[in-house]
Amino acid sequence: MQKQDRYKILLTILHDVVKLDKPQKLIDKILERAVAFMNAERGYLVLMTSSGELITAAGVENVDSIKKYSSTVVRRVLGSGESVLVHDAMKTPDLSTESIMLESIRSIIAAPLRIRGEIKGVIYLDSTTKTGLFTKNDLELLEAFASIASLALSNATEYQELLESYETLRIDAELKSEFVGQSPKFLEVLSLIKKFAPTKLPVLITGESGTGKELAARLIHKISGRKGEFVAVNCAAIPKDLLEAELFGYKKGAFTGATESKKGLFEVAHRGTLFLDEIAEMPPELQVKLLRVIQDNEIRPLGGTKSVKVDVRIIAATNRDIRKAIQDGHFREDLFYRLNVLHIHMPPLRERPEDIPILVAHFIKKYGDSKKRIERKALIKLLNYHWPGNVRELENVIARAVVISQGDVIREGDITLEHEGEAGLERKKVEFKSLEEVERQYILDVLEACGWNKTRAAKILGITLRGLQYKLKRWGINKSAT
Repeated sequence: MQKQDRYKILLTILHDVVKLDKPQKLIDKILERAVAFMNAERGYLVLMTSSGELITAAGVENVDSIKKYSSTVVRRVLGSGESVLVHDAMKTPDLSTESIMLESIRSIIAAPLRIRGEIKGVIYLDSTTKTGLFTKNDLELLEAFASIASLALSNATEYQELLESYETLRIDAELKSEFVGQSPKFLEVLSLIKKFAPTKLPVLITGESGTGKELAARLIHKISGRKGEFVAVNCAAIPKDLLEAELFGYKKGAFTGATESKKGLFEVAHRGTLFLDEIAEMPPELQVKLLRVIQDNEIRPLGGTKSVKVDVRIIAATNRDIRKAIQDGHFREDLFYRLNVLHIHMPPLRERPEDIPILVAHFIKKYGDSKKRIERKALIKLLNYHWPGNVRELENVIARAVVISQGDVIREGDITLEHEGEAGLERKKVEFKSLEEVERQYILDVLEACGWNKTRAAKILGITLRGLQYKLKRWGINKSAT
């Protein structure tokens, strides 16, 4: 092969690989081109794990073959970092191993893959029928090919890592921007949301009204990567006669008034998430149909004769004691076990009082402006309240206070609590840290979690890098001081 021809081949290879960013696609393309240009029968890209195990990342075979490649040659290249060219393996003394003889391997050519300066794999080609198939020119071409492949794989790996890092940051920012808190119970819920989101399994969310069950469901969907819609329905808000049609849809003429066909919420949520709020209020006859949908992944619209396949992730929620509902015969036990594959319990606000100052700051920012703050007496008043309506009630209280307060300070008199002073309901009065002290500790916690990467921490906190640096300077915080 002329040198000019080799250059053309390399340019073709380079043109192919630079367009691909996914490592597996790169590997497949690299091997496909190598086998074609070398007229090889078989080609393998073999990677070595940190434990020394050989993994075949890809394979191309131009012949029907159940034979194995020569691991002896692969390990020699990995160990020495040098390419190998073998004209007849069966007659090469140091290669005439049992595997070579058993597999009848003749010609072999192999070159190392160096990624970030380390030998991570081998491109291996062979023939079981021809001797002397590969030449020194082929070896030079394969080495050049391996260099291009190594660079492309390295870039693709870095790109993939960058995407994964960005996705982690996006998820953290998404969670922190809408789901606010730092108490152990809150962080436990946050951890479960991140673990459960990537799966397709059903989730049951329990907790009192106002604890954020729907918000948790929306976050699970948002970071799950599911492309379809998030569709929410309150099973207690729709009359049972209409709920079936709402969920499963109906065909024209299915009942009086059905002048045209309509898709149900299961079809609307195809490839997305269906959130069934107040699931314990669903009529028993619909519970049976829901169970069938979960089992078969298909629905049948009212008046329809054919089933429709659906890909829907179901998240259900209830503020009732669902086990008691089962005992009382109001909820099917088999449906409960189908829905309760993954479970999240949303703690009431009174069980995580340390989150109240952070939530207050969040809602002040949401309904007011950055200049507005809350005085200490007003914050203590909030901290000593029992919050029967949980986070939703706190949000309403702060929204009202922001509107009626004068100037830049929310005072104790601006706080109106509906059940204030009810006997036996007030929390034990205690002294708490100031809002600034809580903010300082929260920023420190985020920095620690980010390994003191200030850019990443600023993104999670929802502030600019300059804003974060200003706060750290004002408080005299640096990594060595902690």
